Amino acid sequence: ALCAVLLCITLVRGCKVNWKEFMGSCYLFSPERASWMDAELRCQELDSHLVSIASQQEQDFVTTADEYQWIGLSDRDVQSEFRWTDRTPLRYQNWRPNQPDYLNPGEDCVVMIWHEGGQWDDIPCNYHLPFICKSRLGINFSLSRGKLLCYS
Repeated sequence: ALCAVLLCITLVRGCKVNWKEFMGSCYLFSPERASWMDAELRCQELDSHLVSIASQQEQDFVTTADEYQWIGLSDRDVQSEFRWTDRTPLRYQNWRPNQPDYLNPGEDCVVMIWHEGGQWDDIPCNYHLPFICKSRLGINFSLSRGKLLCYS
């Protein structure tokens, strides 16, 4: 007997469950609270990074949560040289007036202030805050039921 297995594999471009799609990226608005470093590690566990913001449109999209949120910007490596954790260039900036201020040692991580149009402020990295993860739009595989066909 000659047998063949037919499987149907579907490729779907999109975001994982609970992630929101916007302009070719996927975003997870995590209600979980964590220090900046733990938030970045949590995002990495989900194949993403803390959010990088490249435009006013993206800023408007992520400023939907009504809480302070960690974003992926810090000057932890080199003082006063802010970098995104996903290594994208820092093209767009949305600092509060007179920020970053470097007033206190350890104000190396950047928070987004929802009630001020999502403006940014550098604060101590050990604060426990909600955070936003960002990943590239992925391709999800789904496998539907296969059939076994036999011919004798």
